[in-house]
Amino acid sequence: MNDSQEDHTLEKRPRRERRQRLNLVPLFRKRWFQFSAALVTGFSLGLLYGWVINPVAYRDTALDTLHADYRTDYVLMTAEAYALSGDVETAVRQLSALGSEPAAGLVLGSLGYAESLGYSQADLASLQNLAAALQAWNPAQGSEEP
Repeated sequence: MNDSQEDHTLEKRPRRERRQRLNLVPLFRKRWFQFSAALVTGFSLGLLYGWVINPVAYRDTALDTLHADYRTDYVLMTAEAYALSGDVETAVRQLSALGSEPAAGLVLGSLGYAESLGYSQADLASLQNLAAALQAWNPAQGSEEP
């Protein structure tokens, strides 16, 4: 082979490799398109099944199933209502919806949880006032002890 033939074969080789690389681009794009289409289709079918075909139906659930965050918020709302009304019996009735645990125990548990989460000092004071009122409350008399 002479020098001109060698130069000619070297020039052809990169073109062939370039063509092979160019042929891979549509295949690569096709794979990404298929992957994206499968992902969107699966997500859409999951939403359709979960929201339309077979949705979860929670009806008339009890308050004792609340997560600790929401339970603490409920006790805090009861404490704020107590701060406005001063009616311990109403607060006990509202707290009894959270289960069979004594109302004072619920408030003390919620007070500890609220402290760990960094509730404001005003909220903690409301919970402390309700806890003190519940500990001093005598259900037989129906009112607070002096």
